[in-house]
Amino acid sequence: MISIRGRDNPPTLDPAYATRTFDGHLACLVHGGLLRCNPDGEIVPELARSWKTSEGGKKYAFEIQPGLRFPSGNPLDATAVVESWSRICRPETGSSVSWVFEDIVGYDRVISGELRNLPGLLIRSSTELEAVLRAPSATFPARMSMPAARIVDPMAIEQAGEDYGRHPKALGAWKLVEWEDDSHLLFRPNPLYPERNDSIEGLRFDLIAKDFSASARFETGNVHILNPLPSSQSDYWKEFPTWRKQIHPAPQLNLYYLGFGCHRKPFDNPKVRLALAKALDSESVRETLYGERAIPAWGPIPPKLVGSEEKIPESSPLSASEEEILQGLTFEMWFPDVDPTSALVMEGFQANLLKHGVRVRLRRVDRTAYSAWRREGRFDAFLGNWWADFPDPDNFITPLFVSDSDSNMTRFKDPQVDNWAEEARGLVNPEERGALYRKIGRLLREQTPMVFLWHLNEEVLTQPWVIGYEPPTLYQGTLYLRLGISK
Repeated sequence: MISIRGRDNPPTLDPAYATRTFDGHLACLVHGGLLRCNPDGEIVPELARSWKTSEGGKKYAFEIQPGLRFPSGNPLDATAVVESWSRICRPETGSSVSWVFEDIVGYDRVISGELRNLPGLLIRSSTELEAVLRAPSATFPARMSMPAARIVDPMAIEQAGEDYGRHPKALGAWKLVEWEDDSHLLFRPNPLYPERNDSIEGLRFDLIAKDFSASARFETGNVHILNPLPSSQSDYWKEFPTWRKQIHPAPQLNLYYLGFGCHRKPFDNPKVRLALAKALDSESVRETLYGERAIPAWGPIPPKLVGSEEKIPESSPLSASEEEILQGLTFEMWFPDVDPTSALVMEGFQANLLKHGVRVRLRRVDRTAYSAWRREGRFDAFLGNWWADFPDPDNFITPLFVSDSDSNMTRFKDPQVDNWAEEARGLVNPEERGALYRKIGRLLREQTPMVFLWHLNEEVLTQPWVIGYEPPTLYQGTLYLRLGISK
């Protein structure tokens, strides 16, 4: 049995409602999908044998492994997939993640209650399913790796009703056998899963809210994987050579940024935003506070994804006219009260800007108020971050920069970015797609709706006898299929 540190009690393991990182991770352990995300962020088959696209990314055909069955004995076939994906979209389900399937033909008619099943899902045979999209989409396979696209057993849903999230039974790599609130969740290998891991007895997620308590239990050997290793304790563990080599770097798909209120003066002027970005000197702050745990963000798209910057973009020092723009500028910078490092980051920015005649008032706000006020646009500038839902560059460009996106907190609007983002979403050729995303990145650096700060990496600490652990780039990126105990 291998113990992994969890935090708080998950509200549900139902893929329709598992919207947080930890919930989604556990839901993916219990529920298999046609596709999954591997630890490196690549999309690979899971319960599908293969998949292919046609008509320039408008159709996706999946071949499902034959002979798959749920614990109930029901077949996991094309019919089960249609029912599972359509369930997420039905208004009576009330799922907040139905957008995962918005590209499929007929999505609007299901979400409105007019139809029960997605008409764009065509059953060719029991093991062959075709998804017809409204328009070409290169993001579709990546979306199908998300928890929402995991396949549930209609019989299990019917039998358990509203309690299904507490008692899920599906065809995932692991089966839930015990759940004690605020204590632990216990999983055993699922004998029905084709690639199950029989090398260990099971996984136990111990729910430990406080970092200090988690580290203490790790030190006594009661916790075997500390994921993530709390940043405040990283230096402590690295002091010991034995433990230093047990720390696994875990590059993450995220973007940390300082956003400007492009709807407010003087931040509606891109020249002001660019001058501030240069004066900020975010690199000195990153090196001081994070060191190797964060890498510079050269653009909006993290490394490993198509369209990320392959080299450091050229930048020029502040010109005399830009220095003049900054003189006497006064504004507020907001940040959430979540950890001490955020305050240090903002104090560093405040000091750097003061060197150029810019006076900044820092506003530290509790998380709830910060989120609400940011959505209302009540800010000059704010510290933000974005973590990928699925491994695709569109998941950074469309939410953060497209004009009508609910997650576009800077209120940035540019028709060229909107058009290019839509075009890039439909390009299935990686080279063409990457080139267009780099064009978008260059335009965003010129317009500067935000300062791209860094990509924060996590670290994972494991006991010396734990083998086969693969740090994932996304929360749904590992099923622990190679995890084992050294003999």
